[in-house]
Amino acid sequence: MLWFALLISTAFADDDSLWGTLDDEEQEDSEQQSNEEEQKIELKIIKAPDTQKAAQQRIQTVPIEVIRVEKVTVRPPKQTLAEQIRLIDKSKFDISIKYTDRVIKWINWYNGEGKPQYQDWQSKLMPHKEQIQLDLQKANIPQDLFYITALSTLPQSPSKTGPWLLSPEMASKTIDINEYLDERLDPNLATMAATQRLKQLYRELGYWNPVMAAYIFGEDLLYKALLQHGTADFWLLLQKDVFSEQQQDQLCRIFAIAIIDKNTDLFPDLIYRGEPPKLAIVIPESTDTVDKIIEMSGLTLETFMELNPHLKDVSSPLYTLDTHFYIPSDKNPLLQQNRTQVKPQPTIIQKHRDSHLVLQNETLQQIAEMYEIPLEDIMSWNDISDALEVQMGDNIQLKPPPPRKWINYSVIEGDTLETIAEQHNVLASQLRKWNGMDEEQEVQLGQQIFIKQPK
Repeated sequence: MLWFALLISTAFADDDSLWGTLDDEEQEDSEQQSNEEEQKIELKIIKAPDTQKAAQQRIQTVPIEVIRVEKVTVRPPKQTLAEQIRLIDKSKFDISIKYTDRVIKWINWYNGEGKPQYQDWQSKLMPHKEQIQLDLQKANIPQDLFYITALSTLPQSPSKTGPWLLSPEMASKTIDINEYLDERLDPNLATMAATQRLKQLYRELGYWNPVMAAYIFGEDLLYKALLQHGTADFWLLLQKDVFSEQQQDQLCRIFAIAIIDKNTDLFPDLIYRGEPPKLAIVIPESTDTVDKIIEMSGLTLETFMELNPHLKDVSSPLYTLDTHFYIPSDKNPLLQQNRTQVKPQPTIIQKHRDSHLVLQNETLQQIAEMYEIPLEDIMSWNDISDALEVQMGDNIQLKPPPPRKWINYSVIEGDTLETIAEQHNVLASQLRKWNGMDEEQEVQLGQQIFIKQPK
């Protein structure tokens, strides 16, 4: 561009026709200025290559450090087991669950050194889980109370036994305990007795978590706590040292096993891989003995006793025990076929029983006639609206349910302690005592009031 500019300048300087005629002085000044511009231009033209070369040399002598940038994927830190547990959706459970430190401690224990004890519980109770939870559902009881059975693997009082830890007092109204039988060891019959007890406690306490604690430790402990602290909030009672350390651990074991069993994706080593046994319920006939049943069904004595732990004395004729027994379903056709070859005598039915286990193809009408009880009474006692609803394995109560000892009343608008007391034929001072209320304390809308019914 410089040489082009110089060329144009020279051409214009020589063209008088364009610029006109200059006098000598102006001509001299113009020439001198032109010479200076030419020197400047020459200087620029001469020095430009040197400047460019120097710049190139400087560029060549500057060391260049090459930095390699690698792609790095930033991953969040792996969650601990406790963090994963605390993210579990609590709607999975039909009882109140909290992921406390004590609960998580027992989860870690069962997932570690306590694994053999967890697997022992699985081997004994998981084969019966489906049927037990079905029985709880029919009784309108939360199915997760099944996990109370987790305590059956722990050392207990000699008076309590079976999957539901039934004492003789808890079981005697529903199932048989004698020198020949202990039906507390039969998972189905034990569940029948447990549901009666749980429903009774719910009528008194009104909340399932306190019911669970009362079932295990006795209702007196819960009534005392309700009066002392004036609340039925289970988790609040747990914080107030209502329960001993051992009792708190037992309750948290139940929650821990429920969490493990319902979240097997977090505990792959604790998944139960067995299958529920397919069993037939058989009522003894007058000629049945254990030896004959074993022979006619093709079982061994060991297998028969494993299926029927409630039979204590196998030497007695089975029909005299007023109970049932179990055999594998695939063995039942062979048993029934061999039975037809033996003329049966009428089976003795003891009318004093409190309940009856429904057999295959048995109707409610037949049961009513068998025990000489009006069908309407049986339906009322068992909350049955349709006599055709009963199924094999259902437990039918043959006596009216016992009267409630306590009731749970929810305060409505307009209620006062005095009106509630008058409505239930008790004193206001009694209500204050039973509910741990001060003299000046008034009831609040929605508050739960515990009322002991007059005898």
